[in-house]
Amino acid sequence: MDIKAFFNKLFKKETPATAAPSSSDENRFAGYSNEEVGKIILEEKKKKARGKFLNNKNVRKWAWALIRFLLILGLSYIILYPLILRVSVSFKTVNDVFDSSVVFIPKEGTFNNYKNFIHTIGYPSVLLYSCGRAAVAGLLQAISTLLVGYGFARFKFKGRGLVFMLVMFTMIIPTQVYILGMYLKFRFYNPLTLYNLDAFNTSGVTSMLFGLFDMNYSSVNLLGLSAAWKSAFGSAPGPIIGFFLDNASLFLLSMFAVGFKNGLFVYMFRQYFRGVPKELEEAAYIDGAGFAKTFFKVMLPGAVPMFVTVFLFGFVWTYNDIIFTQQFNGSSEQIMAIVIQSSNIVNKFASLAGGWDTPEVQLYQNVGVCLHLLPVIVLYIFCQRSFVQSIERSGLVG
Repeated sequence: MDIKAFFNKLFKKETPATAAPSSSDENRFAGYSNEEVGKIILEEKKKKARGKFLNNKNVRKWAWALIRFLLILGLSYIILYPLILRVSVSFKTVNDVFDSSVVFIPKEGTFNNYKNFIHTIGYPSVLLYSCGRAAVAGLLQAISTLLVGYGFARFKFKGRGLVFMLVMFTMIIPTQVYILGMYLKFRFYNPLTLYNLDAFNTSGVTSMLFGLFDMNYSSVNLLGLSAAWKSAFGSAPGPIIGFFLDNASLFLLSMFAVGFKNGLFVYMFRQYFRGVPKELEEAAYIDGAGFAKTFFKVMLPGAVPMFVTVFLFGFVWTYNDIIFTQQFNGSSEQIMAIVIQSSNIVNKFASLAGGWDTPEVQLYQNVGVCLHLLPVIVLYIFCQRSFVQSIERSGLVG
């Protein structure tokens, strides 16, 4: 029933002339004319009808659903507008760029921008290298922070609160504060001097251990292991070995749970395991299971959604990172986040477009952004269910 029919039925098409007062209202309307009394009674009935309509549960339900839909739609548009604009521009031609009537949907449209970009940067190999690097780092971060988070949640030891506070403190310190010191540690890595053991004149031992990799016979350059391999063996390492040598510093940080934003990952795992009843572990111990079997058979299966979420975060942040990549990677020219901003690539785009001031350069840059985001969007589509479940259970909200 629509609103107009509802009110017509409720008022029965009354007019001031037909709206007569009841016997109980005679004293209240003393001194009023019949027409004035009819108007007052009709207005009171309308107010009562509006109150009934607004208090109706179905009406309130649909009204709130409509408000929620419009609010989410508006927020989604604000968030997705830059991406929609990038995708739209990436398919435009030069004529579409200068056509003021074109907003989102190109009139001419072309795939040549994508073809030229993919051919110019060698997109398949760059994408494979970037995704492989981010996947390995994300997996190592998920495994290491899983163990650390479980330790904070289940084991009691002296100084646990202080250590956890320091872990949380790593989320607050800006990367620019410690990146130089970290770079120097990796550039001149020596486990003996790292712990001040070189005071015992261990330079001879260091020379025997690391003389193969560094000409000064006192440290290892973990940021140039590929070059050290080539100088030591006379040939460049294979693609797989070179991949791990070039990213050795990143993988080491990820392996020991001190990588980029790993403090947040530790916190997420800790919150999850704190919410798991201890009775599950105690029941497993009573049944004769040891610590390892209890962890892998009882605790780990339930943590899979959280594990997937941490892997997703680690993958995305490593894939999009520029600061760590420029400092610690030995082959940054193969990483997508660097390639799309590289001056060499931009020069190639300018040569394809015939100059810096041509709109084609902007078109190619939009294509690069879309291709850069493609694997992240695909990964999220496949992992969104686990992502939502883990956020609900991690204690990050509510």
